[in-house]
Amino acid sequence: MMRARFGLALAGCTAFITVAAGAAAQPSNSSAPSAAAMRRALEPSMERVLILERYFGTVVGLTKHPSRMTRSDGFVYLSDLAPVMRQFAELGERESYLALRQFLERGMVRENGAEVQLSRRYRADAPFELATPSGYLWTGKALLEGWRSLGDTASAQLLARINPGAAGTAAGRGEMYKLSTDCGDALDVVRSDPAPARAVLVRARTFVGSPAARKEQLAMGVTAAEGEVDLLSCLTRVGLALNNPDVAVRYLDRMLDVLQPLLTHSGRTDLGTGADVLLTLHRVREAGPKWSAPSPAGGR
Repeated sequence: MMRARFGLALAGCTAFITVAAGAAAQPSNSSAPSAAAMRRALEPSMERVLILERYFGTVVGLTKHPSRMTRSDGFVYLSDLAPVMRQFAELGERESYLALRQFLERGMVRENGAEVQLSRRYRADAPFELATPSGYLWTGKALLEGWRSLGDTASAQLLARINPGAAGTAAGRGEMYKLSTDCGDALDVVRSDPAPARAVLVRARTFVGSPAARKEQLAMGVTAAEGEVDLLSCLTRVGLALNNPDVAVRYLDRMLDVLQPLLTHSGRTDLGTGADVLLTLHRVREAGPKWSAPSPAGGR
């Protein structure tokens, strides 16, 4: 199933270009009312957005140098590398993206006949360890974005050779993981088919903040509610993509609340989560009031 998703996503790149071209041909004022409503809805949250973005921009440490992603055990982890690659691709930072994609190919890809396998982590003196299903999934999304946003054909070629089935299935994962995965898949196709995104929102409405969600979060044993943050970050972008101010603000404000203790106690998330949050905050600024908009070059 995961391999089929990658194949559909890659094949859908052509459809994406066609849809985008069609959208560009529409009258320029066709989305003005919804854009104005979104700006008004986001404005009360923008001061918190800017504060968190400045803080994360300092402590997360996004970089095109893999050596600076090394954790205390000396490894560079795929769960850190892939979200940073995706962020660089979406924001058009080609040089930084290519540096990380080339590192991925050199150090974290193993040839396996016509296919390639991905490593969970990299250290020069360590043996190959097969990546998890989630590592395959998010790496695929990063490579897809590298092809789609930057036109990097090497990314498309690598993506076509990845067999996520080699990592097995994500057995035993709860609803939070499944919802986050489905949310990411829905974002990939939301411009051409908003139905999956709307279906994700229906499930999220009853799950986020529920006793079941809190129990699952505790069972995950991660700090700073990172599992929930990943989901809230994705749901916020879904709200923005659907031009739904109520959804965008609901999940943005909850994400800001969950992350507030990090500001209070000078904490930090893991690099992968931090990169995804920074991408969401950038998208919020793009959709928010003009005074908070990022620079054309993508600066913060």
